[in-house]
Amino acid sequence: SWREKNYLPLTDQIQGFLLIKQEMKAIQTAQARLQKITGDLKNLRQSRIVNSTEIKKSLENSKGLIGQAGDLNGQAKDLFIKLYANVATSSSPIASGTIAIFPGTATSTITNSTSTATSSPADASAPVPIVSIKDLVRSSLGKIKDAYQEFIDISNLVRKLLG
Repeated sequence: SWREKNYLPLTDQIQGFLLIKQEMKAIQTAQARLQKITGDLKNLRQSRIVNSTEIKKSLENSKGLIGQAGDLNGQAKDLFIKLYANVATSSSPIASGTIAIFPGTATSTITNSTSTATSSPADASAPVPIVSIKDLVRSSLGKIKDAYQEFIDISNLVRKLLG
């Protein structure tokens, strides 16, 4: 009972935090890769490559996918804070101040709350919202994977255009 009451919730909290932090790094890496690819394409200076609508479309798609990944990871971060940063009811010295759980993010007077999804026959066809940190990070990682597929497609297009 101690394990279920104390250990497992703490393990879930730590795991969620680490997933969010690692996904932040994956997003930053993908953004750096996109910038490098864009720079490399500009350095080629061949009009058929620079003016290729397929390459421009793939670059835009990958940029959008990376942005969506960042949004999903941001939602996971917000959910983490909502679930685990219980500042308002805490008796710690920082309860009246501001805490920074993630760099660049300050949050104050947050209360611990959870949301439950209910469904009725009327909304049976509606998509089920993603409510867990793991699901949000998994979706974010899927977007990064799709962005890397776009990078591969760009590479194949450049090879094809270079002949």
